[in-house]
Amino acid sequence: MAQYAYQKYAALAGGDSTAQSAYWEIFAIQRDRKDFDGALTTLEQIRQGAKGDSDTPLEALYREGEIYSGMGKPDEALAAWEKLKGLKPVNNAFRLQALIKLGEAYEKSDAERAAQEYDDLSQSTSGDVSRSAAQRAAALRRMAKENPQKAAPAPQPQQQTQQEPAPQEQPQPAQSAAQSAAPAPAPAPAAKQPNAPAKKDAGVPSGDEMQ
Repeated sequence: MAQYAYQKYAALAGGDSTAQSAYWEIFAIQRDRKDFDGALTTLEQIRQGAKGDSDTPLEALYREGEIYSGMGKPDEALAAWEKLKGLKPVNNAFRLQALIKLGEAYEKSDAERAAQEYDDLSQSTSGDVSRSAAQRAAALRRMAKENPQKAAPAPQPQQQTQQEPAPQEQPQPAQSAAQSAAPAPAPAPAAKQPNAPAKKDAGVPSGDEMQ
């Protein structure tokens, strides 16, 4: 009932700030209920009603990536976070957090690409986060130089034909002494987690009040 009440209120409020706050409340309800398709639709409504000077479009894109991640669609999540890289201000909390998400994801397959995300993070902020990001980028490049096999994305295996026998599993080669001695990369930089979706304004009645 609360979701219906907020939807009705948002429709009546038109495009003012209280309508945006109501849409954020709707999004939070849908996300908690795992109504991911509905949450994505609401995020699009939020973006369409956002003012040009607000950070709402950045938050909406970041939340879109979170929703896709919750749906088990990592490619779509990364695509949403990639869009944030071209938005301003560059030090926006949601953009910075997206860079961390991208860096952590690319570390699994492409160390250089991950290092580039941390470079962006280091240049877009300051203080401990900037230093930690720069250290992480340097550590990834050092690790990639010492172990080139991990520096580039793993090649995609070719599809086997029915005539080819399935290859037998081969034992993994022992790690070389040089690799064993390589220093472990620094931990991924921590950044302040973006706040939860914007709380409703004082002018937005609660679900109970509108029932």
